[in-house]
Amino acid sequence: MAEPSSSSSSASPSSVLLTSISPVDPSKQRTFTARYYTQPASSTASTGADLPDSYFQPTAQELQRAHAQAISHREHLVDRPLLTSKLRDQQRADKQRTKANKFPRTTIRIRFHGGQSLLEGQFNSATDKLVHVYEFVKLALQPRLRHVPFLLYQSPPRQEYRRDDPTLRGKSLLDLDFAPSTSLYLKFLPPPPSSQETTPAIDVDTLNATSTSPSELLIPELIQAATELPRPPSFDPTTTTGDNEEATGPPPPSSEEQKKKDKEERLRKLLGGGGGGGGKGGMFGGGGGKNVPKNTTR
Repeated sequence: MAEPSSSSSSASPSSVLLTSISPVDPSKQRTFTARYYTQPASSTASTGADLPDSYFQPTAQELQRAHAQAISHREHLVDRPLLTSKLRDQQRADKQRTKANKFPRTTIRIRFHGGQSLLEGQFNSATDKLVHVYEFVKLALQPRLRHVPFLLYQSPPRQEYRRDDPTLRGKSLLDLDFAPSTSLYLKFLPPPPSSQETTPAIDVDTLNATSTSPSELLIPELIQAATELPRPPSFDPTTTTGDNEEATGPPPPSSEEQKKKDKEERLRKLLGGGGGGGGKGGMFGGGGGKNVPKNTTR
């Protein structure tokens, strides 16, 4: 791909249009919508430290749901029929078509080594490829840095997406499992020896340093249109409102309600409804069958 020239203009107070113009055919242009986000001024370095211990403990409903999903997935793998390569390709194409209809746009966020800011762009999930993401990042960089090669990768685990990787050539963002959104890290690479004689020398270690501000890397239009990232939700258990009733949970039952629930539970066990898991019901079944109605008299 030929080296593109670019121009930028503001689309809204918080977004910037980056236009790539082909040097061979000026009529061929591509416009990207870019946004630049910074961390809130009052944000702390570690937001996970404020989460209560109950946030990391799964509830009984979550454990039951995960167990049921694991059993269903195992049965699906065992009982599904054998497929020919043609049927597998057809199912894969149908799945990609469904995913493309569900996620027509893909949001790509580029994070820098400092981790305190990110660059966001919107892409077409079915037609855009990795080269379009690289072109978008290059247009967002200052002109003096556009000749410096860079690498986009994910971590952890580390997965590199090199622009010249032949195994990734021609794959869409859907094929790369980037839709509906993904985050990539940017790392500058040393320029090849052949280009060092014709381009000004730039210290790559300085560009990759965490102390380097993104304002030294990105074009001024993006820095001027920077907005703060949305603040994460509050997990403070002391702040309870009517809308937050689902997050905090219902109030504990009273003693009378608890006695009534214990009585009903003992009755269900005696009648064979079961209170635990496994089995098909009955007195010794363990409680996997249907619940017995409370009123058993006619």
